[in-house]
Amino acid sequence: MDPLTLLIGVIILLILSTGSFIFFQEKQDSRPIEGKPATLKKQEIITGYQEEIEALLKSHEGDKKKCISEKTKTLHRINKELASNIFFDPDEIKTLLYDLARYEAR
Repeated sequence: MDPLTLLIGVIILLILSTGSFIFFQEKQDSRPIEGKPATLKKQEIITGYQEEIEALLKSHEGDKKKCISEKTKTLHRINKELASNIFFDPDEIKTLLYDLARYEAR
């Protein structure tokens, strides 16, 4: 057997063994990521919107007309966001928007 052929064979074996090692190493590291439960995520979203509406009401406390205008714009934006959110069904969205519309600053 020619030494050059032997060298090429060893190099090919090294490349294959290194490739399979890297492949199996990545397989072991790719564990599924655990997320938050849906109910906790929904509550975080609702709380965030309540805080946003409250901040809006406080920032426009003296100007009722501006406050209503900004609140309406914000509610329209929230409606669009929730419509594409997988955690909320249409009835929940209506209820949440109704509650946010009635929300008063504390």
